[in-house]
Amino acid sequence: MKTAVVSVSLCAVLLAGCGSNADEDSQLEAVKTTSATEPTAMAAVLGSYTTNLGAAPAGLAGNPPGRWGLQLISPRVAFLTDPGGVRFPVGNPMKLSATEVTFAPDPECPTQPGQPMAGTYEWSLQDASLVLTEVQDSCRDRAFVLTSKVWSRTD
Repeated sequence: MKTAVVSVSLCAVLLAGCGSNADEDSQLEAVKTTSATEPTAMAAVLGSYTTNLGAAPAGLAGNPPGRWGLQLISPRVAFLTDPGGVRFPVGNPMKLSATEVTFAPDPECPTQPGQPMAGTYEWSLQDASLVLTEVQDSCRDRAFVLTSKVWSRTD
């Protein structure tokens, strides 16, 4: 009987020592918060946007000035619409997170040196406006269209 009491007491002491502390609790809470807010943030950015671009700088091709459209349809699909109404993929499949969007390489982009690479952009919403900031993109045309102006939500 003494052995059983000692064993139970020892287990209770060991389990009490394995409890979480404040640092572990805050780290766990941060993970829970990030996991919960990421889908919300991604859902918030999905939608339709427009912007009005001026003339492209010298060396960029295929970017007529005028009203452009951007549709972020899902976390994997996005389209641009040029001022002439031509709709084309931005670089699908894309990858959307709570702070960044990455578009697939565009092998048909005329303004990229060497091997086509994915284009990564940080994104933020400010009221009804989407701001894209280039992290890296080998396609200079895509970078110009996406980052030259703020995008205004239309839906």
